[in-house]
Amino acid sequence: MILMTLAESKPYLKEREPFNGVIADMHFNRGTNGVATQMDEMDSWLANNGITVIRCAGNVNSPLEYCIPELSYQSPEAEILRSKMFPREKEEIERIRNLSLEQRKAKSSVYLEEIDWRAAIIKEKVGNMINNYGIGAVHVRNIMSLPLNLAATYAMYQLAQERDDIRFIFHHHDLPWEGPVSESYGTPYESINERMEEIICPDLPNVSHIVINPVAQESLKEKKGIEAHLIPDGLNFEYDFLQVMEEKKFRRKFGIDENDLVLGMMTRVVLNKNIEGAIQFARTLEDEIYRQLKSESESADAFIQLARARRRFGPKNKVILLLTQNADRISEYHERLIRYAKELGVKLIDISGDVVADPEYKAGDNKIPFQSVHRYLDLDCYPTEHEGFGNQLPEAVRAMVPIAMLRYPVAARYIAPEKPDKDHPSFLPHYISLGNMENLHHGEGAYGLNCLDDNVVLEAARKTIEELSDSDKLELDLLENFAAMRGLCDIRNTGPKYLEIYKS
Repeated sequence: MILMTLAESKPYLKEREPFNGVIADMHFNRGTNGVATQMDEMDSWLANNGITVIRCAGNVNSPLEYCIPELSYQSPEAEILRSKMFPREKEEIERIRNLSLEQRKAKSSVYLEEIDWRAAIIKEKVGNMINNYGIGAVHVRNIMSLPLNLAATYAMYQLAQERDDIRFIFHHHDLPWEGPVSESYGTPYESINERMEEIICPDLPNVSHIVINPVAQESLKEKKGIEAHLIPDGLNFEYDFLQVMEEKKFRRKFGIDENDLVLGMMTRVVLNKNIEGAIQFARTLEDEIYRQLKSESESADAFIQLARARRRFGPKNKVILLLTQNADRISEYHERLIRYAKELGVKLIDISGDVVADPEYKAGDNKIPFQSVHRYLDLDCYPTEHEGFGNQLPEAVRAMVPIAMLRYPVAARYIAPEKPDKDHPSFLPHYISLGNMENLHHGEGAYGLNCLDDNVVLEAARKTIEELSDSDKLELDLLENFAAMRGLCDIRNTGPKYLEIYKS
């Protein structure tokens, strides 16, 4: 896509001072979530290219970081307000809808007042940051697209209107009307809807918008009339992984046998990740390995050699599923996943308490850098049903880890089209398919969870055994994936596009 300068796209905008090389990179929270890891990648590249980056979030406390606790959507105050505006129980929604319009307005006016005074606090703190650090561009990620903390959204909306001397970049890794979580943003209060319509993805004179896939680009144009820049997730493909723990020690730490097969879910435990699909796959894969073992030999010493590490998987070995990210508290969805895994006999190991974002790693603190976890995986499992991009894919490819993936919409359209051609190449030529979206059935599994078609999962299990049994071919496939994905996501290509927008 051709990047327009701000003057070209907003000809009515007055002339500003040239970009001074100082940006604020803002998000609700830092950590190991997908947006935060993208910030880490981008901020590092920018710093290496002469840009001063002030990282701003609700939970930062290091040099060149500016902490505004009110930005977090996970604070008790933000969660309570969100639960009032976006009730989840059908009975409560129906009760509110049965109120008179005047009654609904009265209740929602209380919530709007709270948004207003919380926004005033955030706006003042962000304004102080801009002034104290001499910020020339404010890069805002997902705050302006997801109504997780409407006070933060409203604060940045007001600030962008008032500070036309500053460049604002609203980066939408996700859009609120897309995917299964969009139902979480429905409200029975008309005035809350009106406020969201005003401040979510606003078209303002001194704002540039960025999206990370063409589906979102088209959707934003259709719904808001906004021409957004398309920049995919970017990674440093020459990244030097931090080797903090030998694999034997890692496995010993978490009770994993040296010949067990380890699958990784390198995502948060939230609904759209469809983690139940990974549990279903793990059970099917283990059963199929056992079946093939038994058909070849009755010996207790029989084994199938699998993965790049040439693990000798025998009758006593297990397929392990690692959870590497988690919320601060166990969610109701997570509880259902635990029950489901227990029922199927899948060994689910949550290592999230031992994992930190790479920039937060400190030698000797007995933690594992998030990106380094990839090096302990035999297979990256990605049954997600919706992603803005899916940076787990390039992260796994960069770490030379094979992938089992449900073809979620952005992957099918943009990253790995089923029938690639010169106009629509595949950036992930080799992966194990967990099916297409029509193979996913919502709420039809145990405990109201999703499920995948059994025959598709069984075929994926057989394909996994075939792929992991041929280590020479696997190595070549991973190298091809690396080269292809680098063509799309190399930060040496994506980084300069951000600079061009900052300078426009």
